[in-house]
Amino acid sequence: MKVLIAPDKFKGTLSAQEAAEAIEEAVRRHDPSWSCLLRPLADGGEGTAALLTRACGGLMLPTTASDALFRGVRCEYGVSPDGKTAFIDASQASGLQRLSPNERTPLKTSSRGTGEMIAQALQRRVKRIVLGLGGTATLDAGIGMLHALGVVLQDEDRRPLLPTAANLGKVEYLNLSPFVLRDSKVELIFLADVAIPLIDEDPNGGVMRFARQKGLPDTDRIYLHAAFGKFRNLMDSKYKGQSKLPGMGSGGGIAFGLAAIYPSMMYSGAEWVMRELEIEAAIHAADLVITGEGQLDETTQDGKCISVLAGLCAKQQKNILAVVGRNKLQDEDSAALGLMAVEAIDPPGTTGEPDRASAFDALVQATLRALRRMAPALPQGQI
Repeated sequence: MKVLIAPDKFKGTLSAQEAAEAIEEAVRRHDPSWSCLLRPLADGGEGTAALLTRACGGLMLPTTASDALFRGVRCEYGVSPDGKTAFIDASQASGLQRLSPNERTPLKTSSRGTGEMIAQALQRRVKRIVLGLGGTATLDAGIGMLHALGVVLQDEDRRPLLPTAANLGKVEYLNLSPFVLRDSKVELIFLADVAIPLIDEDPNGGVMRFARQKGLPDTDRIYLHAAFGKFRNLMDSKYKGQSKLPGMGSGGGIAFGLAAIYPSMMYSGAEWVMRELEIEAAIHAADLVITGEGQLDETTQDGKCISVLAGLCAKQQKNILAVVGRNKLQDEDSAALGLMAVEAIDPPGTTGEPDRASAFDALVQATLRALRRMAPALPQGQI
């Protein structure tokens, strides 16, 4: 029995690599004769840059940049062996995990630190930048990133603005003269973790779907939705804004401002990673695929790793099992994704954060339960 183990991270507890090792431990306990191939995944969120750097044999470089509240923090980004490609996670500097719960104030946060990391990569004369968009603490449509790259944001009186979401609706002009990428030929690639547009008419749609998760009070939702609409209209009319492009709402809309003024490409982060890791070939060689992530919910189908991987398994008619922290989907929704079975670590209705100390063992035990439960459903001769 050949098992492909390909989970995403369990946010806040286990990295994708650690999750893969926990699942492997469960498989070994279930049947030591089974062989395992570990392929940790990412979807454009945390860990994407490190995974892609490792896959190409590159090097992770330490640096410092501003977090979402403008404080200097230690970060890292990857560089390919030939020095031509930089891999950056927006979550490294601008990530939600950098802030304590009471610091999650999206109107005050900025993506400036991500722009600083891009600027540092440019100093190394890279020819391509691959930026994972997910996991940010920001809802600023990328004006912080623009600011770090030299763009001056101005209000109606041409006064400069601080690059925070609170000022998003005040932006009337962009001074592009100091823009460091203006005459550059660097290839810019965005990897989205969710395939949603920037905004839509519903104040709960687009980028606003994740506003509460980032700490935005419901009382500020209407204001920020209107500010996004105003900025969208400015960038779509004066520049090359692509607000309706799937993925543009990823990371608090962090790619939107830069994509409007500089040629770039948007891709599904999960699809990009799986192509780089040659996951389809690994699926072909496997009898069973086991995946997982922190939570299975209505956003899973918007380009998350599990849905993309399940789609690839369906094409090859391979069984896929998901072990997750929490499952918020009904059985019919899980089946519609193509999952043979779903096992959750936490029981239905659990709302507390997982215990970090026991996360590894909890994943081992959940995987064991799943394997025992699904054994009769596997084709004869595979057990």
